[in-house]
Amino acid sequence: MQKTHKLIQVESTHNNVRTKETEGYAPIPPVVGKSFTFFADAIDTELDLRTITTSMVKTLEKQGGNVLFTTGNSTYLLEVYDDAE
Repeated sequence: MQKTHKLIQVESTHNNVRTKETEGYAPIPPVVGKSFTFFADAIDTELDLRTITTSMVKTLEKQGGNVLFTTGNSTYLLEVYDDAE
């Protein structure tokens, strides 16, 4: 899988994530009113892929080529690698 993004959990009201930073691929950028889905290599070596799905996106702010967005419980920064644009 080509890693074109990094998803960083900046802040959260819960501890339900296995990693705070994950490199992977976001086929569709965050959209207010929809959940956000991110694909990454699996943490468990016998698996090929893992999917991270957030709760509904409430706000988003573009920061250059990156996006800062909030959901019901968390704030995330989606970094876009230069060669992905």
